[in-house]
Amino acid sequence: MVHHYEERENPWISDDNNKAWNLSKTEAGTQLMGIDSNTGQVKLVETSALTQVNTVTHRSESLKKLGEGSTNYVLSTKDDILEAFEAPPCKGVQIVNLDCPEFTANCPKTGQPDFGRFYIDYVPSKTMVESKSLKLYLFAFRNEGHFHEEVVAKIHDDLSKLMNPVWLRVEGYFMPRGGISINPTAESGKRPSEYIPCERTWR
Repeated sequence: MVHHYEERENPWISDDNNKAWNLSKTEAGTQLMGIDSNTGQVKLVETSALTQVNTVTHRSESLKKLGEGSTNYVLSTKDDILEAFEAPPCKGVQIVNLDCPEFTANCPKTGQPDFGRFYIDYVPSKTMVESKSLKLYLFAFRNEGHFHEEVVAKIHDDLSKLMNPVWLRVEGYFMPRGGISINPTAESGKRPSEYIPCERTWR
């Protein structure tokens, strides 16, 4: 029996001996390149040893940022940075938590840097945000001036537009400036009863 998986950029399969085989195309036709789980060596695999071989289409085919040979650190959050992929099936309520502890932006009046930490929780509808595109999106704030409340509202609205989630909560915790710490929150949709908020800070 051959088991099929869709969690890799390249199609791959495994046999009942728990060996993973990567499916690759060559000029001579289709060949199977595999990693022997016993020896760790890469080798060609005889297709006759497998009962079935099917190429699968990965749900990340449309993603452009992930897997690039070089990363283009964009300069503006106005650019088309964020990307989404199809949410995997889930019989229960899927709550996604993203912890972004290295956020930086600039004060729009003084130009001084602001440092903060973001927590993004959401229940996906049909799509989910791709993490590398989110990282590049957050990086772009380093070149822009925003008030803390504006940053939280923008991130919430941009993610909501991208995914149209069932529920979305964005929390921003900023390091104190002038003895005051500003921690805005933006939330939309129906909060799931399974969601248990925990204590969060900018540290």
